[in-house]
Amino acid sequence: MELDPLTIILEIINFLVLLWILQRFLFKPIRNALARRQEQQAQALQEAESREQKAAELEQRLQTELTQWEQNAARRQQELQTQLQQEKAKILTRVQEAAAAEKTRLESLRQQDAAQLQQQLRQQASATAAQLTATMLRRLAGPELDHALARILLEDLRQLPATELQELKQVAASDHKPLVITVAHSANDGLKQTLEGGLNNLLGPSLQPQYRTDPDLISGLRIKIGSRLLHTNLADELKHFTTESADDAR
Repeated sequence: MELDPLTIILEIINFLVLLWILQRFLFKPIRNALARRQEQQAQALQEAESREQKAAELEQRLQTELTQWEQNAARRQQELQTQLQQEKAKILTRVQEAAAAEKTRLESLRQQDAAQLQQQLRQQASATAAQLTATMLRRLAGPELDHALARILLEDLRQLPATELQELKQVAASDHKPLVITVAHSANDGLKQTLEGGLNNLLGPSLQPQYRTDPDLISGLRIKIGSRLLHTNLADELKHFTTESADDAR
């Protein structure tokens, strides 16, 4: 059987065309897809390694910050203890000095009533202690303490007898006046949320709070609901302590 050269040439051309078609539409897209897949896998592996490295670095940084925080907390606690001891020594020294001065004055003025002199001594010591205590508390006061005292006030309100709480609700509902909240430091969102949520649960959702700032409170707050005044702050507590000390002295 003889092969026709033309037939052989056409077969070769057909074979070459078939190779070109396979190369163009099959092998090349498959290679490209495999290359993209390998590239995506390499990128995903690289990103995973990067995230793992960042997580390790973050863990190390958090551990370092935690250690530093614990060291700072211990240092602040030690400093506070030292300050309290120093202030205690100062108070004791001043009280002793005041007592010695009053004793000298009593000895030079024997005609005066000894009981009256002792009363003055107690009042002076109480005022000095209150002043020094206020100075220490101003150094310790801050928004965190305001928040803590606000929670204490809300807890005290929850423990009121039902009759008193009902009376307070009636005052809040009948006066139609805004709720005035005076805070020692500027009220942040957390404190506002705590106060408004607690007061709305206890007294009803119709209250319209207005916030004011009064640094003289040292720390804590006062709440004016119509004609009623609620307070939990260091200034009022110190004033109450001083008044009680004076009453006890009498």
